[in-house]
Amino acid sequence: MLRQQAKRNWFLSVAVFLFCTVSGIILRETTMIDPFWAYICIFLGFIPASIGSYQLSLAKRYSLAQAVRIKTKALSQELEKSERTKEAQLAFLAHMSHEFRTPLNAIMGFSATMSQEAFGPIDTPIYKEYADCIYKSGAHLLTIVNDILDFIKLETQQAKLKCDWINIQDVVNEAMQIITGYPNYDKRNIILADLSKCPRLYIDNRLIRQVLLNILSNAVKFTQDNGRIALKYTQTDKGEFVLSVSDNGIGIAPNQIPLVLRPFTQLENSMTRKYAGTGLGVPLSAQIMKLHNGELKIESVLKKGTTIHLVFPETSVEKNT
Repeated sequence: MLRQQAKRNWFLSVAVFLFCTVSGIILRETTMIDPFWAYICIFLGFIPASIGSYQLSLAKRYSLAQAVRIKTKALSQELEKSERTKEAQLAFLAHMSHEFRTPLNAIMGFSATMSQEAFGPIDTPIYKEYADCIYKSGAHLLTIVNDILDFIKLETQQAKLKCDWINIQDVVNEAMQIITGYPNYDKRNIILADLSKCPRLYIDNRLIRQVLLNILSNAVKFTQDNGRIALKYTQTDKGEFVLSVSDNGIGIAPNQIPLVLRPFTQLENSMTRKYAGTGLGVPLSAQIMKLHNGELKIESVLKKGTTIHLVFPETSVEKNT
């Protein structure tokens, strides 16, 4: 409304300016009046034109500022709505995850009891095999639930580090003991660097072990039989400690690497993918590294292999004394 009024005033001021200009020219050319008065007449036409232009400029700025305020308010409301939706989703996932854990504990406990024949032998051997399958399936599902809970804690900034000076070799050995139970582990050639001379790291033992489990299990999963998996370390000139896990598996296309870091993302179509999983392993690991003020970097070539670097900052590396 204000801008429309300013436009009308501007058109009126332009009309007044043109009238004064034409009048001044006519007086200058057709009368014997002193030219000074003709120029004064033309000058007077500039006054309403200038005022009209200034008012129009102010109206435009005001309209723009008002539009920006309205847009900012709308975006703020959308952001608030999005945050509320995200919080509700995370709360739902956390609730459902806790609900899953209670029956899972019973399923795993009873199936383990049956598998071990704690209360007497099972006459039909196939039942013992079924109990083993139930236990393994329950353990797999519990791992997924724990990943979801850990991810929610990181997303809601509820996760707290329990850091101490830790020998990274001990963490790797703990992770490798668990990895040996993964399917097809014995069909992979795994090469571990000698980490005995590595400096100690100020890290959360449990979380970094989980990162290594996620990275190593992916390497085992996405590497073909007789494939190679190597773990090595380096120290940069800046004093950073870099632990790298590389494989010669299926690899990742460069344009898909950002997708790998997104939670719940699978690169293959859900109807055709060959590899099971929630897509939380790498994003969760990246969040844990970020919590340690470190970084997770991915280098990969499609059909040639992948290398994941875990970069620990200089402040987390013990200095040689």
